Amino acid sequence: MGRKKGGGLSEKPAHVEAVRAPQGGERRTVDRAVKPPMRLRLWGRVRVRIEGLSLEKLMTRAADQGIGLMRVHRVDARMLQATVRSAELPRLRELAEKVGWRITVLHESLLRRSQGLMSRRAMLTCGVLVFFACVWLANSCVWFVRIEGAGESVGEVRTVLAEREIQPGRFVSTLDLQGLQRALERRLPRVAWIDVHLRGVTVVIECIPARIATPAAYGGEPCDIVASRDGVVTGMTVHAGIAKVKPGEAVRKGQMLVVGQERTADGQMRPVPARAEVLSRVWYSGSARIPATENVGEPTGAEQERVLIGTPWFEWSDTPVPDYGQSDIDVKRTMIGCVFLPLWVQIERYAEVTLSPVPRDRAALERESAAIAERIAREKLPFHAQILDKWVEYSMMKDDHFSAEVVLETVEDIAQSAPVSDTPHQ
Repeated sequence: MGRKKGGGLSEKPAHVEAVRAPQGGERRTVDRAVKPPMRLRLWGRVRVRIEGLSLEKLMTRAADQGIGLMRVHRVDARMLQATVRSAELPRLRELAEKVGWRITVLHESLLRRSQGLMSRRAMLTCGVLVFFACVWLANSCVWFVRIEGAGESVGEVRTVLAEREIQPGRFVSTLDLQGLQRALERRLPRVAWIDVHLRGVTVVIECIPARIATPAAYGGEPCDIVASRDGVVTGMTVHAGIAKVKPGEAVRKGQMLVVGQERTADGQMRPVPARAEVLSRVWYSGSARIPATENVGEPTGAEQERVLIGTPWFEWSDTPVPDYGQSDIDVKRTMIGCVFLPLWVQIERYAEVTLSPVPRDRAALERESAAIAERIAREKLPFHAQILDKWVEYSMMKDDHFSAEVVLETVEDIAQSAPVSDTPHQ
């Protein structure tokens, strides 16, 4: 039809195929309409079939009343299909009843069917809405508060929670977790680390208590702290005793680092078991020495073949082993026995060679010697050492050997307990 009239009425060419009857003369039409697209089935629209005479009048009156017919499909002279909005379907039915046209609903959208279902089953609709409201409410509130690792400070944590009214049933959107964490850090001096986060519907407060060392807590006899090896001090943490060195100073193995004494309230010195962590830069070295040449064999042309018969218990051959100084040997063995009588024939071919030294590639020498030297240096490291730097020195020796020395710079704790020194300390 291909025309458009007022009121939103639009028509598209009908999918009608004309077919001639077998006897000839009369033509008939066959409806080739397809299902409405998915978007029409999802939204609030209805696909209807209208039957009757003068369907053009129906379309004109519908346009005059503001009823929009979409995707109009003319099937034959007395039938057409169209899509109409669900809200306008009752008005279209009323218009058709006045003239005598018959309207049949072919397809309803999902929204239209859902509206019909909800209108017929009001209790089910209310139940579904209440269910989704409860799910939303359950996920929008805090229902649990978990405190982990607070130890003796759990009472203080609960006090802060009560002051900020953080309790089950509070909305998540009203929580200030960062402010809670700052408040806990101010109120809990005995806790070294605090983390507050939300895990689902649970507020989790993780704490790590601080370990404040005191001389009484260590126990044991009074002692000093000395250096376990040479190094340069980078940092100190003294828990008990008096430090005798400062960061940046070089120390020797056995040098006094912390004296096992502390000053009392009346100014007197009393012995204590010294405890400290002394981080220091320490160097470990390893060296390797490998040949700078390799022997390459050159055949002289002299060859000899030897055949022997062997068993697991003995071997026999009528030909002795050739008396070559250096030789390449090619062995081929053939089994001729079985499991109960293992027996084989072995053919050995000897080729005499002369060995001559050839210089090796320097890059290969450096890689091999450095790898060996570094492995030796790493074997000297304690398990807690951290490598900061590494350097390698190479040298060629006069006896055709190549050497490499690797030095590893590490940071480690060199504090070591030692008996109290008899020498008075200033």
